[in-house]
Order: sequence, then structure tokens, then C-alpha cells
Amino acid sequence: SPDSTHFAYWADDKGKTSLYLDGKSVDTSDEPILFSTRFLPNSKGLCYAFKRGGKAYLNFAVAQAGPFDDVDVISLAISPDSKRFACPVKRGESWFLLCDGKEYGPYCFPPHPVFSPDSGRLAYVACETKDSATVFLEAAALAGGGNMRQTLVELLSVGRDALLSANFSFLLSAFR
Repeated sequence: SPDSTHFAYWADDKGKTSLYLDGKSVDTSDEPILFSTRFLPNSKGLCYAFKRGGKAYLNFAVAQAGPFDDVDVISLAISPDSKRFACPVKRGESWFLLCDGKEYGPYCFPPHPVFSPDSGRLAYVACETKDSATVFLEAAALAGGGNMRQTLVELLSVGRDALLSANFSFLLSAFR
């Protein structure tokens, strides 16, 4: 954990995969994990993905979301105040961004979310078509917490991955 007071691990337990927190079993699944277990920044809970019955689920502290066809735990974002999360989830052939119990999308590829340092805003890049990316800004303080489409960036000479890694960091520093 960030404060070094807790530890978590996955282990094979009699043919099942179990998640342990401080040596005690927290959850068990008949299927393998989805590669990620993260402590909340305040060290007071876990966020993890798992499969059960062939479907993917996401557990954030004590709340569970799913079923989904897939969960992109690599792009999972947890707000610095540990109260919110945003995670790409897949239904059928489309990706969505799950945030605060709402799904935004559909998108062609998993969106890449990031929270502002004060946890009040979420920004993410998502591809609504295979040849363009849209930057979305969300302000939690807005009535209804709606999305604001800021700009459309055509992906010409810059690949989607380059846009998401390099230019997105610049965008986030600009919207603080």
C-alpha cells in the first residue's frame, strides 16, 4: 500500500484464484485474474479486476461493476483523493469509459483517462472512429458532471499511441 501498512497478493488456492489482503482472503474466482490489483492512494481500499463466469468485473473499494466482456486495467485511473475511478470497459466490439457508475462511449479503442491533481476533473482521449481522436474534459463540479468535447485531433502523421502518451500529458497540464 502507499503508506506501507498493507499488502495484497493473488494466489492459487485449491484450483481457484484468491486475492489476499494482509494474509486474509478477500475474494475468490474460478478464473484467472486480469493482471491488476491497486491500492487506493489513501491506502484504505483496493481496486482490482477479475473474471467470473466468463465475464470481467471491476471491484473498486467495496463497489462492484460488471459484467463486461473485457476490462482494460492498464488504463485504469484512480483519483488522488481515492473517491473516484475511471476505467475502460468493453461490451461486444465497443469500448466505453466507466466513471462514477456511468458509461461514456462507444469508442473504437480503450480510452485513456487521467484525473487532475485535485481530483475535481477527469480528462481522457478516446477514438470515436479509427482515424481520429477526441479529447474529453469533465468537471465534477458541473451540474450533472457532464462531458465537454474540447477538440478533435486528426491522426495524420502522429500515431494514436504517440498522441495518447506525449500530447495528453501536455493537455492535462493545460487544463489544471
